[in-house]
Amino acid sequence: MLRKIHPDLNPDSNPFAMQDEWESNSHLRRYAGQVWWLAAIVPLFAVLAAACISASTPFEWWRSTAFLAGWLLGLCVARGVGKWGKHLLLTISISSSGIILTNLFSPDTLPLLYSFLPDIVRAVFYELKEWWRILFLMAVGVAVGVAVGVAVGVAVGVAFGVAFGVAGGVAFGVSIIIGVLRIWFWIPELLITLFMGFWTMLGSPKTHPHRCVRILDRLPFRFDELIHLPLPFVPGIIAGAYQANQTAARAAVNHLITHTNQQKTALRAIDQIASDSLLECQNTQDIITLPVSLSWVTESHENKILSEFMEIGKNVEAALEGSEKQFQTKSELLKKNPIRMLKNLRTSQSQSDVRTATTYGAVIEHWLPILEQARKNLDEQARKKGEIRNVYVVGATLRPKNAGELFKGRKDVFGEIEMLALASERPTLLLLGQRRTGKSSLLRYLPRRLGTRILPLMLDLQGVTVSITLQGMAGEIAKIIKTEAEEIFETTVPEPDSETLKTDPFIALSNWFDQLEDMAGDRVLLLCIDEFERLEKFVAATGSHVPLDFLRSLSQNRERWGLIFSGSHFWDELADYWSDYLIGTHTVFLDYLKTEEAMELIRKPVPDFPNIYEDETVQTILDLTQGHPVLIQAICSQIVKRLNDMKKKNKKALPEDVEAVIPKVFEGAGGYFHEFWKELKQEEQEAISALAQGRPLENPAESLSRLVRRGVVLSEDGKHVIRVPLILRWIRMMRHRKNNA
Repeated sequence: MLRKIHPDLNPDSNPFAMQDEWESNSHLRRYAGQVWWLAAIVPLFAVLAAACISASTPFEWWRSTAFLAGWLLGLCVARGVGKWGKHLLLTISISSSGIILTNLFSPDTLPLLYSFLPDIVRAVFYELKEWWRILFLMAVGVAVGVAVGVAVGVAVGVAFGVAFGVAGGVAFGVSIIIGVLRIWFWIPELLITLFMGFWTMLGSPKTHPHRCVRILDRLPFRFDELIHLPLPFVPGIIAGAYQANQTAARAAVNHLITHTNQQKTALRAIDQIASDSLLECQNTQDIITLPVSLSWVTESHENKILSEFMEIGKNVEAALEGSEKQFQTKSELLKKNPIRMLKNLRTSQSQSDVRTATTYGAVIEHWLPILEQARKNLDEQARKKGEIRNVYVVGATLRPKNAGELFKGRKDVFGEIEMLALASERPTLLLLGQRRTGKSSLLRYLPRRLGTRILPLMLDLQGVTVSITLQGMAGEIAKIIKTEAEEIFETTVPEPDSETLKTDPFIALSNWFDQLEDMAGDRVLLLCIDEFERLEKFVAATGSHVPLDFLRSLSQNRERWGLIFSGSHFWDELADYWSDYLIGTHTVFLDYLKTEEAMELIRKPVPDFPNIYEDETVQTILDLTQGHPVLIQAICSQIVKRLNDMKKKNKKALPEDVEAVIPKVFEGAGGYFHEFWKELKQEEQEAISALAQGRPLENPAESLSRLVRRGVVLSEDGKHVIRVPLILRWIRMMRHRKNNA
């Protein structure tokens, strides 16, 4: 057959190399056309087939058509652009230009310009993007039909096939458009929708919602449920109608979802309703009512960002509800929960796609001033009423971002750590101290208190040792350190190699630490391991010392890494194998606050704190606590609550106020006291109980040695006394309750 067309023609010949003979050999020209169309159309047919197969999941039309456009352009260039090639190039160029222009001038890319445009212009920009996609897909439908027809034609013979193929192919393509896409029905429906969309946006904006309601039941999807192609302006019309008649708008959305092929349109309408509702909030009461009014949205459409706004609304309600709450309490709750959540959401949204970041970023910037103003109003009401801001924190680890200047003192400890971390022979540091004396808080404040040459990375083992595999533990360590490093470096930090992390996890960590060193430059990376004793649980569960070997190698073999172990157990209280890993460590003991540091915590926990303590009151607190930071904060917090409950201004705390709040201190800080008691061994509990009751001890040196070393008991002139009077009083109270039980 090919030889009849041309004597030199073979199945692998290139007919486009014989273009000079096309004028004299019409069969050769037709054969070349068939080859070209098959090469051009088969990929298009494959795309359409894939789209049909993947009907249950979103199909990437945009990426597919962009690739196919490039494919067709390449074929045109390979063939030599003739009349049909020029027409094809022109069609693709117009379509591509339309798509590029509507994307360039869309709200995604020019949000500032978009915000100043009239509603009607903004809607046109947004909908044009869909129209160009429709035109592109229509062209693909016709092309697929031609390809199928030509393929069938070739099978039955070239002479008969060309005529049948082109005619049948066009017929097949048109049948797809008419039968499946129903283009002749969609065109008048599109015109109706366009007319209604433009009509709703003309005139005064106040009339838009009511116009939208009036035409909801007249939109094409109400009488034609088989529409496949998009209908412009419908999401905006439904969202506009929601402002005037929520029931009607919700009914339209439900109809789109359950009775039509316009689910995507319904989801766009839901998103627009949600974002419009969020932006319409003018005060805290509007924000509070949102979770109720928009609950149907989250039930019908999973939207993580919207759910976070709903959660913020619930937190605003929790902060402000209750007339018995003091104004300062409400103000602090607003700051700690919804305002902080909004700021965190703003940070996370900056990494989202442009459209999402623009839409919900505007909501965040709209809500923040509302909540900040509400907080200022509460502070002003608190000031007029004479309320005192309760800034004391009982028991929790202090973090610079939230606690600010509440962490007091420890200058000598910070200085010692900095000096040793920068030493040429850098030792491993062992930070020891009683529980709740501020070890974790001190580690958190290292970035603020050390010089810029040291980069502290906090590793709290409380969550890490939950894992019972090396892979799990290494993964958790990497996750925590990555978060810490990104905050310090203020940039994205790469993750460890995932494959090596599965097969040899701590080798993967070691290689990853090389990358962190490169990012640190000539600075020292100081790994701060809090509650290091928890590693014993991991060793007991797995029998593996690999994490300990890794840490020892880190401290001994890496010049730019320093290591701090923080805990509350002395050498003889640890497992025997620790002596091999903690050899050569330098111990830094963290005791209670010094007198001047404790006084600053009492009088000036934050810079603008009022003067509410008499001198005798401060001394009473110091005598009771001996500078223990948690106990100071527990007493002062209860004093502030007591003064706020008093119905008078210019309130001052007196020594009798301290005595009055001690029972509440035992109740509010009960967790600390019970934890203190549980940490004692049986013989130590008996010994300290005897001291509290004034009973003699048979062998005080042996039973109290650990308590003296830890600073719980003092030895003065051959006598042993409990160091902190408030702890002494708690022990006596507990013994009294036990005896009377």
